[in-house]
Amino acid sequence: MAEEKTPDLILSNELKVFYKENPQAERFSLKMFVGSKASDENKEVIFAANHIIEHSIRLADEQKAVQYQQDNVRPQNCITSYDNIRFGKDLEQSSKIEETLNCYGDIFSNWHMPNLEGEREVIFEEWCNARQNGNPAFLSAYLGSKEDLYTIPDKNLTLLKPEYVEQHKNTTIKGWFNDQINYTKDLKTEDIRAYAKHICGADNMTFIASGNMPKEEFLHLVQKSALTQIPQAQKYNPFENLTDKQAHQNLSSQMDIDDYKVSSFEVTYPSRNPEKAKIAKEFFKLKMCKGLQKEEPHAYIADFTTKGISAQITTQKEKLMQDKLVSLMAASVKDFSLSAAEMQTLQSRLKMDNLSAETIRDIASQAFQNAKLSVNGSKPKSISNLAYLQGVKNKNILHIQQNTQAPLKPKQMSVDIAKLKYCKQQSSR
Repeated sequence: MAEEKTPDLILSNELKVFYKENPQAERFSLKMFVGSKASDENKEVIFAANHIIEHSIRLADEQKAVQYQQDNVRPQNCITSYDNIRFGKDLEQSSKIEETLNCYGDIFSNWHMPNLEGEREVIFEEWCNARQNGNPAFLSAYLGSKEDLYTIPDKNLTLLKPEYVEQHKNTTIKGWFNDQINYTKDLKTEDIRAYAKHICGADNMTFIASGNMPKEEFLHLVQKSALTQIPQAQKYNPFENLTDKQAHQNLSSQMDIDDYKVSSFEVTYPSRNPEKAKIAKEFFKLKMCKGLQKEEPHAYIADFTTKGISAQITTQKEKLMQDKLVSLMAASVKDFSLSAAEMQTLQSRLKMDNLSAETIRDIASQAFQNAKLSVNGSKPKSISNLAYLQGVKNKNILHIQQNTQAPLKPKQMSVDIAKLKYCKQQSSR
């Protein structure tokens, strides 16, 4: 492993940096590894804490966060295990390396986790989906003895044998998932924040990168970057003496993961033109992701592809998800607009410098008109029709609310005085 070799650079804050120069590489790989402090006695509860930290840690400077998001340099390939957390980013443009290094440095300089409570809900949704649709063979790090495991050498993977999974899926494996959703709910916010400060320190992290940039040039950029500003880890560890057995016994939450089935959503807008499909994908991703962001209490989990949008959510939130997907997609087309920054982002991601707003609008509008939504494999329904029905319903609700909330006012109604000799008052409903 790279950590066992001599670092190419150790910064003044003791952050270890490794770089592999590869002149033939087409991409730059930039990964930050955060060490963990788990033992055999508490690696399941530490995994839960690591998972919350991985989801929650954010940039403290909102303006920088927006810029890093627009420039697409924030870490996206994030993976949690009990012994480390990996924050990964792949780049195609060497011009963005310096900005990406600064992004990493800014993320870990403040231990900022403003959306921690909302991220608990996201993790809950992830585990429900993994329990229902995933392969629990990855639990080899936590469950099973040596005879229950097998290795795939070329992928460096050790997994639970299928026969073990089949035999224990409704006992030991289910219990593991139950513990994770309940640890995620129960772990105290102050303990998670303290543990983040304990592990996300420069002296407990390793930065590993590779690419076609000469090593000396890359290391020079590192020395000038915000990576040098990451503070060292704090000593206090709130989970130091907590074992998995104790954590399980102390759980106040007793949710059963099998009580939460998952609904799958598929939005398709087929196109025979690959270029148009990519443009539609990036446009809807740009416009809808903020509305589907993980920080929301309903924890929507969506994936944008050239074929459409796929999403998963617990069945109790199925109606919320459908309405959200329909309304966001409709709004992005109906109220079409692209700021200069958004336009630049789309052109950069698509590598189309001459792409015009008019072209994007036409492609997005056509995709919206062709889009169909299917829930759990049901017969697809037109998104535009659903949007119309949703709009009519919302207008009716608004009309009712306005009339019921406004004070009643007398309304003068004209009457034939020659016949009645007076004006009759009628109250509006």
